[in-house]
Amino acid sequence: MAGCGDSENGVKKISNLPYLMQAAQKKGLSIFFNAAPYDVGILTYPMELVDVLCVNEVEACALAGTETFEADAVLTLLHEKYPQTRLLLTAGSAGSYYLDAERRLFVPCEKVQAVDTTAAGDTYSGYFLAGLCSGSSVEDAMRLATKAAGIAVRRKGAAASIPEIKELK
Repeated sequence: MAGCGDSENGVKKISNLPYLMQAAQKKGLSIFFNAAPYDVGILTYPMELVDVLCVNEVEACALAGTETFEADAVLTLLHEKYPQTRLLLTAGSAGSYYLDAERRLFVPCEKVQAVDTTAAGDTYSGYFLAGLCSGSSVEDAMRLATKAAGIAVRRKGAAASIPEIKELK
């Protein structure tokens, strides 16, 4: 399969991602980049091409070059480093944050009894992106993603825990 490389922890790594990012940009495509699982090699990627960067606390600190996580401070550091990029920070039970050139948003997490958080981040990212692609505002996409992730963590498993859209109505 073109573009596939080694597998790490069962996750297929794409070996020529910088090339794919450049090709996408040349075709006028938007790039949504989720930095999970974090690898130091990401620092060599053409991140200036990324439209939306999605990170969790660990990835945010690594990319910002800090060991201390404080959401607003880390977002500010990332915005200084990648000023053209819209930033989405997922912080588990603390909620999620968004920052672009015009606004800073926070959406609190739904308080639930978590059973398994394996698919929380992927569920959040997928539903956030689906929300944006369907024409929702950033804040509405964040709320949709939060609701979906809140359902996912109440179930066991990874893919099996991700809710269908009809469950969010």
